[in-house]
Amino acid sequence: MNYLLKLISIVLPLKARIYLFFLYKHGYPVSFRTPKTWSEKIQCRKLILNSNDGIFADKFKVREYVEKTVGPDILIPLLGVYDELSLDDLKKLPSDVVLKTTHGSGVKHIHFLSDRCNFADVVEKFRSALNDSYRGWFFGETHYDTIERRIIAEQKLDFEGDSPPDFKFHVFNNEGEVTWVLQVDFDRFTDHKRNFYDSELNLLDLRVIYANGIFDMPAPAIVKDMAHVAVKLNGSRKYSRVDLYLHKDKIYFGEITLTPDSGFGKFSDRSHDIEMGKLWGEFN
Repeated sequence: MNYLLKLISIVLPLKARIYLFFLYKHGYPVSFRTPKTWSEKIQCRKLILNSNDGIFADKFKVREYVEKTVGPDILIPLLGVYDELSLDDLKKLPSDVVLKTTHGSGVKHIHFLSDRCNFADVVEKFRSALNDSYRGWFFGETHYDTIERRIIAEQKLDFEGDSPPDFKFHVFNNEGEVTWVLQVDFDRFTDHKRNFYDSELNLLDLRVIYANGIFDMPAPAIVKDMAHVAVKLNGSRKYSRVDLYLHKDKIYFGEITLTPDSGFGKFSDRSHDIEMGKLWGEFN
């Protein structure tokens, strides 16, 4: 597959690849000169990414930035960092641990350790995951290629067997005017649902990739506290998506994403895509 992608990349330059796939996913041509929608501006951002942006995508290195910006309490406790995983490493870890690669995402790059795990299978899974190349470069997400491939072990947050809701704050800083749109992903490992809310926590009539669902939102004051953290972590950037968890009313950091879904997640209503593009402001 990598060979085929590299062959295509020789024939088609990056802008052409983005243009064609964007047209296929969204049904309208991307404008690189005068981007108006959020999705178009993500495409433009991918053309100017650099190695420093990889720090935010690195699940280990980003922790230092988070600690300096909002303090260490928001970080899920780290129990180990490994260049590769061994049986001895696993035997030294408690059972309530989540293992992740620093560079990847999806089920191939995460494992919830338990007493019932076959350690040899876990070692093999992460040996394969470390060699698994993220193909985002094909559509311009080159900052992922700069990540040092490692494995981290984090303490598992106990949600009584359920997958934790993922609070994803799309934070915009338009010349100092800061606002946000909240995306909540829930029931991710059973029947994945995704809701969007404005900054007043009104549910938006919007679907991107997954259907809406019924979600019991925490108290508004707690959500506002989470938004405050997300805004601080976004800093002076015009846009980023900051993912947080809420466990027993305590906020934990998830990740910072500069190019969510590579900008190819189709909005059920393009007017919301345009509105989020306006929140971003002029692309520069």
